[in-house]
Amino acid sequence: WQSQGTSYTPDLAIEQLQLNYIGASTVLTANPNKDLNALLGGSNPYTIVGLDPSNSLALFVSGWGLDGKGEAILYVTRLANGNPYWHSVLIAPGGFAPPVTLIGPYAVIRVQPEDVLNIRSAAGPSQPVVGSFPADAVNVMRTGPTATGEDGTWVEVQNPSGGTGWVNSAYLTEYVTHDAFCADTRIPALIEQLKGSMNQSNGDTFAALVDPVHGVDVHLWAYQRSVNFSTTTARAVFTSTESYNWGTGPSSKPDIGTFKDIIQPRMLDTLNASNMETYCDDLSRVFTLARPWPFSNNIHFYNFYKPSSSPAELDFRTWLIGFEYINNQPYLRGMVTIVWEP
Repeated sequence: WQSQGTSYTPDLAIEQLQLNYIGASTVLTANPNKDLNALLGGSNPYTIVGLDPSNSLALFVSGWGLDGKGEAILYVTRLANGNPYWHSVLIAPGGFAPPVTLIGPYAVIRVQPEDVLNIRSAAGPSQPVVGSFPADAVNVMRTGPTATGEDGTWVEVQNPSGGTGWVNSAYLTEYVTHDAFCADTRIPALIEQLKGSMNQSNGDTFAALVDPVHGVDVHLWAYQRSVNFSTTTARAVFTSTESYNWGTGPSSKPDIGTFKDIIQPRMLDTLNASNMETYCDDLSRVFTLARPWPFSNNIHFYNFYKPSSSPAELDFRTWLIGFEYINNQPYLRGMVTIVWEP
């Protein structure tokens, strides 16, 4: 079926069918429930032959061909006067390829809300664009193949417009619903491990939590740059003397220092608070910022809030701790602290 079509007059069409496809002993079996989109690798069965599905019918049949091993899709549509007629047939002499086992769903990440994730005809940023996913897409399905390019790993996906295409895997994450995330009993256990690693200054425990693909991005200020730690560099955060520029808060003075001096005490101040409040995927009690969670909505988080020490003080603090799923296993992906700002 993946070839140029041929048009025949009614008489020639009948002759071709009798000579090549339908013999005296041919038995055709129709299956109106067949998933034609899956059969055609995600392509729209009506678009292929230029028909309007609102006044046309596509029907799968097996037993096609003189040997009975072929399959086909028969198309019926209507003339201007409303009378139906047989328009065309899409033939797979040896049968259509088995439907691809799809992997997913995946969600789009790291794409600005007003932008899109381009689907390209092949792996690589210079390949032609053949489609796109919106920044909040949660229905991306992989078809299996992967390819490595100079800018990372590319994966083949179903194109919503039909067929397949390629996207950079750095912009995808395994899709997990809000309800599934908040019901995942593994997350509270990971939070306890995170708290333990901070209290014990245990780099190995901390590193074991970190996202093995993207690392963990740590923000001292939600709207400023993050510092990324891989599973390797995370092991040394409590002993390393390397200073980082954590960005600038309301004081306009850059916060520069080690993880142990800048991040660890602020995290312990919240996680060890006896009156800490916990929320799942919820920004309750978070100080008002334009974008307090600087990650995609498809990266879910827990909200840990330490109230002010007294009504007259503004020393409350929030930590937002986000997780990404890799092969259905949650890993630490982002940490953001938020305080009162004038």
